[in-house]
Amino acid sequence: MIFIKKCPFWAALSAVFLQTTAKLHGQPTTAHEIHALRTEKPLIIDGNLDDAAWKTAPIAAGFWRSFPNDTAFAKTKTEVRLLFDDKFIYIGVVCKDDLPGNTVQQTLKRDFSITNTDCFAIALDPTADKINGFNFTVSPAGVQREGLISNGGVDGVTTIWDQVWQSETKLNEGGNESNWTAELAIPFRSLRYNPAIATWGINFARQDLKRNEQSTWSAIPRGINVSNLAYEGKLVFEGKLPPTGANIVLNPYLTGGAFVSNFTKSSTIKGQYNGGIDAKIGIGSSLNLDLTINPDFSQVEVDKQVTNLDRFNVFFPERRTFFTENADITSFLGNDNARPFFSRNIGLSKGQSVPIYLGAKLSGKIDAKTRIYTLAVETAADSLLKTQGQNYTVAAIQRNVLSNSTVTLFAINRQAFDKNLAWQSSDFNRIVGGEFGYVAKDSRWSGKAFFHYVFNAFGNTNNPFTSAVSLSHAGPKWYGNANIERIGEGYTPSTGFVPRLSQVNADTKTVVQRGFYGSAQSVGYLFFPKNAKSSILYYGPEFAQKLYFTNDLSQISDRSTVLTGFLTWRNGNIGKVFYKNNFVSLPFSSDIGANTLPKKEYNYSNIGANYTTNARKVIYGSGEINYGTYYAANYFNYKADFNFRVQPWGAFGINAEQNFLTYTESFYKNEKITLLGARMEFSFNRNLFLTNFLQYNTQAKNFNINSRIQWRFKPMSDVYLVYTDNYESDVFSPKSKAIVLKVNYWLGL
Repeated sequence: MIFIKKCPFWAALSAVFLQTTAKLHGQPTTAHEIHALRTEKPLIIDGNLDDAAWKTAPIAAGFWRSFPNDTAFAKTKTEVRLLFDDKFIYIGVVCKDDLPGNTVQQTLKRDFSITNTDCFAIALDPTADKINGFNFTVSPAGVQREGLISNGGVDGVTTIWDQVWQSETKLNEGGNESNWTAELAIPFRSLRYNPAIATWGINFARQDLKRNEQSTWSAIPRGINVSNLAYEGKLVFEGKLPPTGANIVLNPYLTGGAFVSNFTKSSTIKGQYNGGIDAKIGIGSSLNLDLTINPDFSQVEVDKQVTNLDRFNVFFPERRTFFTENADITSFLGNDNARPFFSRNIGLSKGQSVPIYLGAKLSGKIDAKTRIYTLAVETAADSLLKTQGQNYTVAAIQRNVLSNSTVTLFAINRQAFDKNLAWQSSDFNRIVGGEFGYVAKDSRWSGKAFFHYVFNAFGNTNNPFTSAVSLSHAGPKWYGNANIERIGEGYTPSTGFVPRLSQVNADTKTVVQRGFYGSAQSVGYLFFPKNAKSSILYYGPEFAQKLYFTNDLSQISDRSTVLTGFLTWRNGNIGKVFYKNNFVSLPFSSDIGANTLPKKEYNYSNIGANYTTNARKVIYGSGEINYGTYYAANYFNYKADFNFRVQPWGAFGINAEQNFLTYTESFYKNEKITLLGARMEFSFNRNLFLTNFLQYNTQAKNFNINSRIQWRFKPMSDVYLVYTDNYESDVFSPKSKAIVLKVNYWLGL
């Protein structure tokens, strides 16, 4: 529901009409539209909607609930107004709250997780293509969160995108009603748009965790991400939009530190200093050029360690900003078993880091339906690792088709060069491919089909390709997906991640590439209690199975079957029980944990249960147990996670996991693998943070301490002080230590 007319009679009549329509049809059927009026006088962003211009702005209200159900207007009332001038889009928000108690705020740190924080969000789609957009979010404490929306918002928002924008909030507590208001000013220069197009796609979302309610202005059905652009309304600018103008940002940095590696009595402390610069340049109305010289990523948080009992590698996501910003085209290429481009391979050789000299990235739209992404990166040679310098080049073009679907073509090249910068013709790896990404108009159905081909200078060249077809459905009750894939033994993208392809023969200590066929299916159903006052929100069963066949389709090499029953309470608690059965035919002797198991067929099963408490509470956590068998061992596992917050300045968490493998044959070594972690976050204000991270991992034989102080002394400009310490986990003898100071400065031109 929206009030466009300023006349109270028309506003009231519109409200009655939409309320009646909602009751008859279950959801609003009118096209949502709001007009942004031009203001000649810049607004004061202080959280108070007391500027005179706000009184004339049309109001967007009547938010529709998307969770816990989608059959009524939201109980939590929200009103939004929009204005603009030559520099900013202004958003004024009134978030009403008639329940007693404080708002829920997890942290004062930027780019917070919306799972555990009250907030208001706006999704902007300047081209109205319903595929790509921008998201700006603010919490009641005024904490900012910005991100990019890609693939129609099916997968939510990626927050690895930084911009300078203004916002302030104000909590107004009084009587039985606790309201908070917000003012946002989003610079036009931070957006890529065509000034000739005055109608954009838009939607607003509100999260009220105290009531456990999510709502959106333009209705989004339950089960669909609230950032989904398929359901967006219209934003009409009443006046001429400003030209895009120049958008140039320079971000130089300096670092200095001290390091001790391979800790011994004779070890010496090594000092190191460095410097570099990043640049962001807007080209025209829709393209962005990113440049980096001698980049540094010392402030990036360490990976969260995991226990890996499998014979395949574990995927760790990319965290380096230069590679993640605007990289949604390459991030979604392939699937979990066949990623042609995994940027963490850049700057890495034989498990060790190598310097990156420079990088350039051009991304954005070249017309209303076509996007491009190009990347070029140079890395240094390393005499100790005996590796040559490398050039990495990526080029991708994506075209919108049908309603919300895309076709993508890409090429990826890794090319070695010598000290004279001459390319080595015998050392390269190239991948080309095409993908069709399908998203239905209502986003209930989605899928993908792709084909990739590898050109390799050396290694296995048999069947150097992969192909796959998948289809998913997210219905109000039924949901599921199906996937079939073929990965040839020669599909070896050196820039990618293909975890199941390479296996280690424990007898010969060699890596064997084994192509395979695979399929995966899952289906689930949600039951909803008829009693609207029931404490149970929904419950149901879920079935999932994965099958992997040998290269000649003669036999099954792996099978995994999982049966799950789940129950979700209205207060946010979740309970699950499950049964897992696995079949593995080892093609040769393989290392499983600390033991080498012989070539053989293994059939093993376990049962388990998991319970997660309401994350909106000050104290929350989860626990899980598994009992059964694992290959030739009896198996017991437990996991526990405990979290506590002092709102909003402190967040503390500890987690523990232990795996017990007990073998009936005495010649195998029984195992007890322990993984412990602790995290302590302090938000002294919105600009000063301290994070401490401890990890104890007996499998990796490592105890790690990572402590980071971040001071944001001006928007997007920071001082980081990072301390890292590693010890042998069994005897707690030191392995390595490092302390780094980094300063970066955001300069907008």
